[in-house]
Amino acid sequence: MKNIPFSQILQHLAETNKPIPAAHLAHFSDLEGEDLQALQTAWGNLPLPRRQTLLAKLSQTFAEDDIASFDSVAALALQDEDETVRGYALGILRETEDPRLLPRLFNILAAD
Repeated sequence: MKNIPFSQILQHLAETNKPIPAAHLAHFSDLEGEDLQALQTAWGNLPLPRRQTLLAKLSQTFAEDDIASFDSVAALALQDEDETVRGYALGILRETEDPRLLPRLFNILAAD
């Protein structure tokens, strides 16, 4: 259920002293447009443990939910400086059919 504005989801995500509610994870599925741009803008300001936690939770949700698609978040996370974050992103993208991600995936395979 996506009845909470994504700006509120991002605001809560920035509050690192609070856990990320499971109900918020659905908002990251099929993320695009302004919401994806807002996440891209906020990404660099999120502390590393928060980015790791978010990707871990999205990875777990992806494994349990056949409908959820976190490809756009995972594509963003592929550019992260942290190998743990990138590892979770790779796990999420293991079934992607988006050919635009192939160059990034090949670069990671060659460099990591």
